[in-house]
Amino acid sequence: MKTVSMFEVLRCVDMVEARGPFVHVNYFTVEADAVNAAKIYGIFGETKFVTIEIFESLPEFVEDNRQQTIKKALTKLSEEERNALRVG
Repeated sequence: MKTVSMFEVLRCVDMVEARGPFVHVNYFTVEADAVNAAKIYGIFGETKFVTIEIFESLPEFVEDNRQQTIKKALTKLSEEERNALRVG
């Protein structure tokens, strides 16, 4: 899995009163480029810093998902329960 940080450009779908939701336009690695791209939409454009996890394969994703599920389940157990299961 790779973690990639970038800047997302969004624009409001209601470009009259700006009451609608914002939708994805594009991603940029350089913040200045993202800001300039958002300026194309005037007050209806904005940027947001995002971090995305990219998996190389389905098995890698499945294993990561399994590990995250185990981690969540273990946090719900008391210390006695974890000791009884010998998991930490």
